[in-house]
Amino acid sequence: MAGINSEIDSLRQEIDRTDTSLKALYQDLGKVACTYHRAIAVHESDAVYEQICALAGRRDDIEDNMKNIRMVLDRRNAADQDILSTEKSIKELDSDFKTALSALGAVAAEAQAAGRLPEDLVQYMEPVRIYNEKLAELESKAGSGVFSSIYMRRAAKHRETLNSVFHEAGLAIYKAGRAADVPGQRAQELAGTIEEIAQRRKIFEGLMGEKRNDLSQVKGSLAGIGAPNGDISRLMRDYSFQVKDITDQLDSCFTEYGRIISATMDTWLDDMAPEELKLACRRLNAGLKRKRRQHLNLNYYDLAKEIEIHSMQARQLDSQIEALEAQRTALVRQIEELRIRRKQEDGVMAELREKQEEISRNAADIADVRG
Repeated sequence: MAGINSEIDSLRQEIDRTDTSLKALYQDLGKVACTYHRAIAVHESDAVYEQICALAGRRDDIEDNMKNIRMVLDRRNAADQDILSTEKSIKELDSDFKTALSALGAVAAEAQAAGRLPEDLVQYMEPVRIYNEKLAELESKAGSGVFSSIYMRRAAKHRETLNSVFHEAGLAIYKAGRAADVPGQRAQELAGTIEEIAQRRKIFEGLMGEKRNDLSQVKGSLAGIGAPNGDISRLMRDYSFQVKDITDQLDSCFTEYGRIISATMDTWLDDMAPEELKLACRRLNAGLKRKRRQHLNLNYYDLAKEIEIHSMQARQLDSQIEALEAQRTALVRQIEELRIRRKQEDGVMAELREKQEEISRNAADIADVRG
């Protein structure tokens, strides 16, 4: 019995797995067959088909909205990245611009020191003059005295500002439009570099304006989407949940559609049917055959279990019969013994009756004699 019960449990588990597989096969058939609904023409499936179309339309609308939002978000991200990239480029240009201006100021200072700087450019070298005077004062005080070490440190600190002083002078020359008037090949190269950087910066500033305008338009598009409190991520999550819910409903409808049309498969499936439809039907039929075979095997083992139960009952009855037969043999023997004893009692009673009759005769004889 334990072996049969184990086989039955195993078969029931196989049937459960087959039922799950069949559900998927009905669903696959439904998904394929829906595209041939009019050709299949099983009117019992019309209501489910209409529900499928309505659900699919709703899901398509939501997915289109999600696609449009993603496109807008991609544009926003691209604009953000472009702005960041442009800002980085401008910062790099500003750094190069500052370096070139400092170099121009340094070249102009060298030209002034060599007496080659045009007189009308000297006015722009005032920061250098102030720097030199301040440095000379600190160095003179650092030469001797109690506080010489203090002035030495101040002088060293002052020297660290030289680059910014050159930058200030170079910027003044550039703003005056006189960069090309600083003498020397190096100055001419720097003037060209500075002008090129300035032009490139204008281009980047124009690009920055365009990107910011694009970003403003994108933000306007996002604002018009209607997200609760402007929370686009929350809206996308809501859309995702809706798509999942509709997809689950569609899967149930496809499964029901497949069940309905499969009952009349022989009437609409022919050799001219699309291969994908025939394949779905073959797979479903194979699953249904597998389930029928499993149920037949289950019935077989159920009957085997019943047979075993009745066999056990038969063996119990046989045991009871054997017990009763044994009792009957004992009873027969007891009956025979009782019959023998009964005969013996009859013999005793016959002897007693003979004695009784003899007494009666003797009594009668005595009465006759007295008479």
